[in-house]
Amino acid sequence: MNKRIPALVLAAVMAMSAAGCGSKTATDTTNTDTTANTDTAQNTATAADNDLVIAFNTDVQSLDPHNTTDTLSISISNTMYESLIKFDENQNIVPHLAESFKAEDDNLTYTFTLRQGVKFSDGTDFNADAVIANYERCLADTTLRQNSNVKKWESVTKVDDYTVAVKLLTPDSSFLNRFTQFDIISPTALANGVDLNKESAGTGQYVFKEHVEGDHVTVVPNTEYWGTKATVDSLTFRAVPEDGSRIAMLQTGEADFIHPMPVIQAQDMNGQDGIVVETTPSNIIRYPDGWGEAHPLTGLMYCADCGGKMYVHRVNNGKRDPQFTCSQYTKVPCGTLCGTQHRIRAEAVLTLITDMLRAIAEYSKNDRAEFIRTVQETQAAQQTADISKKRKRLAAAQKRAGELEKLICKIYEDNALGK
Repeated sequence: MNKRIPALVLAAVMAMSAAGCGSKTATDTTNTDTTANTDTAQNTATAADNDLVIAFNTDVQSLDPHNTTDTLSISISNTMYESLIKFDENQNIVPHLAESFKAEDDNLTYTFTLRQGVKFSDGTDFNADAVIANYERCLADTTLRQNSNVKKWESVTKVDDYTVAVKLLTPDSSFLNRFTQFDIISPTALANGVDLNKESAGTGQYVFKEHVEGDHVTVVPNTEYWGTKATVDSLTFRAVPEDGSRIAMLQTGEADFIHPMPVIQAQDMNGQDGIVVETTPSNIIRYPDGWGEAHPLTGLMYCADCGGKMYVHRVNNGKRDPQFTCSQYTKVPCGTLCGTQHRIRAEAVLTLITDMLRAIAEYSKNDRAEFIRTVQETQAAQQTADISKKRKRLAAAQKRAGELEKLICKIYEDNALGK
């Protein structure tokens, strides 16, 4: 028997906090966000049970709310953690864990009056001390993505148990926007070194249940949630990179929502088998491979430090400057392995390759015989290495086959003797 799941659930999960990069994902050069769901009414989705499954085109990068940058990680994080202020559906900044807030006359200080009676999922009280503990964590750990925000603050001080004042180093008109992304974690969990990729310790509507890397993350309702209680038994965010597989899951009922819906199939799929394709305005514009055209090195670049694949997807403050960014950028602490933070301008890469090819051409022109000999020796060395690897694999396989043959003979012998 189908149970109706209010669209409010989707709004809470998919809309996220609309501030900052990654809060929405557009799939072409228009500022729209395309999602599909199996919807039999305008504002409700149906499922065979009360468990909601959302298929994304990527896997979660981090479940630490202070270290998330991608759409999926932010989506999941915002089901378990909350900030003092947030964006509403009309992109207005409104109180959330704070009951009210105001900017002081010095244009540097912002005062937040906190909501009382709120507890973290581990039972710890939410108060001014919790906010300060989160600030101190992000300030001390330079590997966290939130560090770049909090280092612009002069201090976070406790006015009383339920009032905090954030003072900036310099006036910043973007502060409130960025502050909507500053989620609060239980200070008890922080003090105990809880692994936030395996447990949750927030004030959100849901709590962590399980994470199977490369497959899915599941959260379940927080029974002690201070606000409106969850209306589903679980939310499962499943990683399904292939467009065709996501659509198939939607058609068979394995998924209730998919994100994003491939643009070239959106029109044809809309209305089929109860599928509704929803296109909503987005504050982020995504350009495939930099600026709408495939970059010559797309799919061919790998990070020299960690081996992660490099993608052209980032631009420099609207200056139409495509850059390669390592796919492991959010997995490896920024700057730990790569001095350039796993990022390099595509133009610099092409220049480097051009210079290298020019040097090779000059070398082959000046001493062609030496050049040919060097190439042949390199190819021979590579072939020798490949043959050596194949021989080792063959020897290992033969060894395993011999061990298996002995085992089979032993089993046969035992059976024959009635053992």
